[in-house]
Amino acid sequence: MNFLLILRNPRIWLILIIVLIVFTSFRKSRPYILGILGLLIFAGFIFSEPEEISERAKTLIPINQINLAEVDLQPNRGVGWNFIGEISNQSSYTLTGFDIELIVQDCKSVQNQDNCSTIEKTEAHIDLSVNPNKQQSFTKRLYLREFHPEGQIKWSYHILSTEAKVSKE
Repeated sequence: MNFLLILRNPRIWLILIIVLIVFTSFRKSRPYILGILGLLIFAGFIFSEPEEISERAKTLIPINQINLAEVDLQPNRGVGWNFIGEISNQSSYTLTGFDIELIVQDCKSVQNQDNCSTIEKTEAHIDLSVNPNKQQSFTKRLYLREFHPEGQIKWSYHILSTEAKVSKE
C-alpha cells in the first residue's frame, strides 16, 4: 500500500493519536512523543493538500460537449442565490467540474434590451461528477450583493472551462 494513501486515511490518524495519548502517560518520554506527534500531524497536513488540477484535465472536454438546460437563478431562503440546472456530458470523459461567468444586469426598459447596466459580474466553480453521455442536476450557492434595480433584472451565464477526471498514469 502506498505510504501517502496511509497518511490520508483518517482512521490511521485516529489510531495514532489514541496510541500517542496513551504513551504520553510516561513522563520521561513525553517530549519525544509529543515531538513525533507534531511531526506526524504536520506531515498529514502537507500530504493531504488537495491535488492541483492538471492542465490536461482542463482541456479534455471541450465546452461544446457539455450542455446546460433548465438553468435558473433563484433567491435562497437564507443568504445568497442558487444557480441551478441540469448538465449533460456528451464527451467520453467524466466531467468533474466547470467554471461559469454570471452577469446580472438592470434593464430600465423591457422593449430596449440594449439599455442595460451590469450590476453584478462573478465567476464560480461548480464541482460535480457526471459520467460520459449522462446528465445530472446541479446547485451552486452564489453570494451576490443585494439588488436594487431601477428596471427589470436580466441575467446570463457563460461556461468558461471544464474539468475532467484524469486517470493516473
